[in-house]
Amino acid sequence: MKCKCLILVSLNLWPLTKVSFWELNITESLRKYPPAGVQTRVCTKKYRIPDTEVILSEGTPVFISTQGIQCDSSYYPNPEQFDPERFDLDQKSSLPSCAWFPFGAGPRWCIGNQFGLMQMKVGMITLLRRYKFDLHPSTKIPISFDPKTYLLNTASPIFLSMKKI
Repeated sequence: MKCKCLILVSLNLWPLTKVSFWELNITESLRKYPPAGVQTRVCTKKYRIPDTEVILSEGTPVFISTQGIQCDSSYYPNPEQFDPERFDLDQKSSLPSCAWFPFGAGPRWCIGNQFGLMQMKVGMITLLRRYKFDLHPSTKIPISFDPKTYLLNTASPIFLSMKKI
């Protein structure tokens, strides 16, 4: 642990390791727009889905909608609204662990998730320190997604205007 702290301090990334404005915004972005809209698993034993007559046999492929769960109003009030505050420590503790999983869950959790989150923070801070971004008028609103892709892709391009600060 001491080595990790020294490395972070020497790289001047120490503030990035704390829960911050950046982390709240990234977490909310990944809730609304998870990179993989579906998680796949294989049923390892016979399982009856609660409150139904459906029984999954061992070996049955299971597809879990990441975006469907992460945009479910029973977990997130006003799920279409971008609200980073929903992930502050007080509110986040009331969420079930299955309500946010853009990197998967359980033994198949993405091993690069922490590295990816750190890269997003560094990238955002680097760009936003130097540039101002605005949505270009050429971008079609509302943004829609291509339903035929496994990874989340927009149906049409998103254009940004960028000005040096």
